[in-house]
Amino acid sequence: APVAAQPAEQGGNALEIDLPTAVRLADERNLDVAIYLARVEAADARLTQARLMAVPNIRVGATEDRHDGPIQETSGNVIDVERISQFSGVTAGVGIDIADAIFLPLVARQNRVAALAASTANRQEVLMQVAAAYVRLVQARTEVGVIDRAHERAADLAALTADYAESGEGLPSDA
Repeated sequence: APVAAQPAEQGGNALEIDLPTAVRLADERNLDVAIYLARVEAADARLTQARLMAVPNIRVGATEDRHDGPIQETSGNVIDVERISQFSGVTAGVGIDIADAIFLPLVARQNRVAALAASTANRQEVLMQVAAAYVRLVQARTEVGVIDRAHERAADLAALTADYAESGEGLPSDA
């Protein structure tokens, strides 16, 4: 049964909520749950990035070698030179780091599994806390109802014994 978060008789607007709604709201709108889900998404991105380590790296460019000043020849003579060597075509290189291509995806998968486990544990903890808080709220509202009924019965009993005392059927001390 839905429970009012703040009773209307205390001057607040009664907002009723039931347990499924409380749990659904905690699951959909909780900041802690959202943070842990974002961590899982970041782990997914790192896994995708690590899988790309198996794609070869291609490097394209031109080279230039320049030397100005003294240089020693192989015969031992030191000469003053000014030379430029340029390659004006296109060079290309392809490379793959095998170790990174094998182990980085493995590490990223394990980190993703850990992030997913932490997210699930956090989500379950949040949902358990919400359910426990709801149960405490229902218990408190029930206790208030029991106390109100006991108060009403005590008032009825006091009125009844007072009536008996007035009519002479009961003792004034009972009233």
